[in-house]
Amino acid sequence: MKLYTLFISYSSSGHYCSVYPSLEHVHDVIEEMMCDMKIPKKEIPLLNLIEAYLESYDDFWYEFSDSTWIHVNEVSEQLVSVIEKAILKKQGKVKIQDGWNGWDFHQGKR
Repeated sequence: MKLYTLFISYSSSGHYCSVYPSLEHVHDVIEEMMCDMKIPKKEIPLLNLIEAYLESYDDFWYEFSDSTWIHVNEVSEQLVSVIEKAILKKQGKVKIQDGWNGWDFHQGKR
């Protein structure tokens, strides 16, 4: 599973940060939020630009004409694993054990 973070720093000094399951979701949110702020659609980076940039670099940064800027990056595999386990724990499917040996999936031993 891949996850992506989107951080927005608004020109008004406000901030927004969230995690999304795909770059398509990230791009939809960027479009919606920038349109709400009356940023011209032509300023919004295209999805394929973000995808291409993330294939070569760790993160994508972009600044709009009003000084609002965005930062997008792929969440590390280690953090994705922690998030997945936290979700499973919340659903009652994973039990966290104390100590270094980690997780006990469905009451099976590791």
